[in-house]
Amino acid sequence: MSTDTVHAAAHENAQSDFEGSSLQLSAAPPTFQLQASTVIQRDEGDPSPLVEQLHFFRFTPPYPNAFWSFFTEQIDAINADPTAVTWLEQHLSEVEMWRARNTLAHGAGNFSAWGQDEVQLMIDHARTEIPPIEDVRAYLSREDVETATKLRILGQMKADIGQVEFLLNRLYFNGSQDHEEGPNAGHLVNDYLAANNASPAGNRDWCTMFNGYIHQLIGFNEQLVSGDLIFWSNSRLNSWQVRGLNYTDGEYDPDNITAPNDFENYTGAGISQPEWATLTSNLRAHHQAEFDSEEAREAALDQVFTDFFADRPTPMPGDVMTINHDRDGAFDHTVMVEAYNSATHRISTVEGNTNGSNGNGTNGVGGRVIDLEGHPDTGGGYNAANMTLLVRAGLELYQEPEPEAAEAEGAEGETEGQAETTATADTEATVPQVTATDLMMPIVRVKNHLRDTAQAEGLVGSGTTVAEMDV
Repeated sequence: MSTDTVHAAAHENAQSDFEGSSLQLSAAPPTFQLQASTVIQRDEGDPSPLVEQLHFFRFTPPYPNAFWSFFTEQIDAINADPTAVTWLEQHLSEVEMWRARNTLAHGAGNFSAWGQDEVQLMIDHARTEIPPIEDVRAYLSREDVETATKLRILGQMKADIGQVEFLLNRLYFNGSQDHEEGPNAGHLVNDYLAANNASPAGNRDWCTMFNGYIHQLIGFNEQLVSGDLIFWSNSRLNSWQVRGLNYTDGEYDPDNITAPNDFENYTGAGISQPEWATLTSNLRAHHQAEFDSEEAREAALDQVFTDFFADRPTPMPGDVMTINHDRDGAFDHTVMVEAYNSATHRISTVEGNTNGSNGNGTNGVGGRVIDLEGHPDTGGGYNAANMTLLVRAGLELYQEPEPEAAEAEGAEGETEGQAETTATADTEATVPQVTATDLMMPIVRVKNHLRDTAQAEGLVGSGTTVAEMDV
């Protein structure tokens, strides 16, 4: 099996995750076309019939369902055939082999026997699949990619990482929706706290810090996360986004922080609490109005949203939102948009520190659906009346920090000859451009395999969003 064919299968698996989305991975080169009839050649003898079947199901669509169904049916035969195990080791990715190894050892549907040490191996691997920050910045520096596209890619990366963290927590805690091991502390929760320069001893709510952790992983301004602590609470995030203020030592300092209002033509966006209140008022009026037909009512409702989002950001994956539980305008909880359906105006979230507010009575990483069309007064669940803030960080906040003064002086002191040599070397060097596929594929592959594993073992519900799986 050629390396190109192996890569083609991975490309197809990742591509399927983008169906129905505005994001599309680049098409695979012609040499990546799958050949279901490919014959496996080995140095010594022909492959066994079992190996041929494994090979067929692994590299022939639809993968992964057919492959893993066949795999679980043949566990005893695979364990008894050393060449089959060797084939698995040669052709499966690390995350696939992790699942295969444990299933062979413990059987299908026996995830509790895997143990948390095995899950920790996958936690470590999953996080190494997140692209290096320098790759993210290299992509963002490309002049041939539109700003809106860059923001969508960053947003989708954040949403996908959010689902990966949801799945890792569910796997580590053997399907439990409770991911804490003490008040505002837990095996992975502690990582979210640490990224925000907080500790379990502080007993701080971590819903906003979960978002800070994800932002920092892909190169968001580290000073804002771990120094200025804008993700320590939803009210701090609001003060930074709307007023450009930093809350330090009990005071709001307008001068000691990088904020959206520092940039001319800022590429980020947001929706403030008063703006969400305007949408709520417009929806209330719509629900109270009389219409000649249901069609007219639906058309008028669509117009309410068209008018509202005409000069405001339409929710998209990766946006951070704050909500209130009692529809009183307070900043109670922070979530991230995982998906937005513009036809139904429903937002699917991924969020940390759920604290039972998403209806399951537990505290961990989970999700919910926010129905923006719901009646602001009598509608059940969460709707526009629960919204208080939307934050979409601009590209400016992912740029590499300015060099320290001493470093800048040193750079100015280089000789003319050194500068010419550097320029020549840079011109002659051929550096491949970082693409959206480069950034997203590794995360998507891990997300898909973790989701397949968790669903096969009955640790999460069916579906593809966290809100659907969080049962």
